[in-house]
Amino acid sequence: MTPEGTRELADWVRYNNELNPRDRRMSEDWIRPLAEWLARNLVGHGAAVLDFGCGYFDLGVALAGVAGRVDGYDLNPEAVSVARGRVAAMGSAAVYGERDEIPASAYDVIVLNSVLQYFPSMAAVEGFLDFAVSRLRAGAGAVVLADLIPPRYSGFADAADNLVHAARRGLARPMLRHLFNAARMPDGMVLLRIAPAELERAARSRGFGFEQLPRNLTPSKRRYTCILKRGKENGGTP
Repeated sequence: MTPEGTRELADWVRYNNELNPRDRRMSEDWIRPLAEWLARNLVGHGAAVLDFGCGYFDLGVALAGVAGRVDGYDLNPEAVSVARGRVAAMGSAAVYGERDEIPASAYDVIVLNSVLQYFPSMAAVEGFLDFAVSRLRAGAGAVVLADLIPPRYSGFADAADNLVHAARRGLARPMLRHLFNAARMPDGMVLLRIAPAELERAARSRGFGFEQLPRNLTPSKRRYTCILKRGKENGGTP
């Protein structure tokens, strides 16, 4: 997924377009657990969803028959172009290339899948939470943060786990290519590590309840997923 403000955009476009070509089967396999959980727990018919850092819109396509509307946002112009082509036949979806274009108070659920760890700092994460409040419907809504990286984290062990999972699904070759190319990223694999307690403090200060799920909503077992909900019944403010 495209990050929000860590490197020059040109570097990320090159990484996504040249170094790390998308494998459709692997992309769909990695978003399937997240899409299924959302459909069971948060996203019902009529719900408006924003996939923030949508890439090629795999999650949006997976939720198209469940949600009332799924919009996307990404910084990568090539990804935005591909995503817009995919949603052309969906009728009720939009893909934005600029954050200011995203409508205010429009969404029931905002999803960030493997995105937040690419933010440059916790201050940038807090800025995103303020932005999310402005884009959720007044007094309600949820933010799903999947694939977060904890402070104690072994990238090597996580890569090995993912490779085993991919091999079991017949996806070893694209995963090997992905891991190899990730190691060749323009300035190395620099990822933001966020303690759940730190994220909880930031979320609650903005009126969200906070829940860390028992397991991550992608096959990356060493990462974690958090759900932030607004409304008193969720431990937040209305």
